[in-house]
Amino acid sequence: MPNPNGALSCSACSQSLEPLDRFCRRCGRPVSGKTPFHHRPWFVLVMLFAVVGPFALPLLWRSAGFSRRQKVVITVLQGVFVWFILSGIVRGYMMYLQFISNLGVG
Repeated sequence: MPNPNGALSCSACSQSLEPLDRFCRRCGRPVSGKTPFHHRPWFVLVMLFAVVGPFALPLLWRSAGFSRRQKVVITVLQGVFVWFILSGIVRGYMMYLQFISNLGVG
């Protein structure tokens, strides 16, 4: 969006933009005004909790659809979620080993 002196500026934070910038360098919002699908909140959340887990954290932190506080909370929730998944896998494996060892004893 052009400001009064003709230079481009971000519509969200008023940061001055270069003519070839596609994203604001301060807030990360797309210059065109249309949010790319991979920065939309629902896409990011599905990727975080259902598809690739913590490997999607860069999508979260680059998305302009979340506040900084929301990003911190979602990152912590992702860590807790991964811990529960991994602890369940370890518990299941330990139960499997116990079951196998009981089969050999009898």
